[in-house]
Amino acid sequence: MVEVRTHPGWQQTREPERFPDVSYVEDAMPSTAIEHIGYDEAARELHVTFVGSGAYTYYQVPKQVYNAFREAFSKGAFFNAWIRDRYDFRRHARTA
Repeated sequence: MVEVRTHPGWQQTREPERFPDVSYVEDAMPSTAIEHIGYDEAARELHVTFVGSGAYTYYQVPKQVYNAFREAFSKGAFFNAWIRDRYDFRRHARTA
C-alpha cells in the first residue's frame, strides 16, 4: 500500500502503481538527495526519484517550476521550498 496525499492532514492508502509509460524529459541530478527528475508537459506531472527513498509523481506542476528545479543550485533546497507540501502527489512502488 502507498500513501496518497491531496492536502495537508488528509491521507488515503491504495495499491502501489508504477510510473506511467509516457514520453517525458528525465534528467540525472547532481544532488545528494535527488537522483532523477522528469516532466510530462502534457499532463503537468513532475516525476522525482529520491536517492534511496523511492519515486514520486507530483501533479499540476507548472513547467516553469520544473525548469527552475532543473536550474537550481541545490535541488534538495529547491524541492523543500517550492514543491514539497505544495502539490498533490503519489508515491510509486519500487521496482527491482
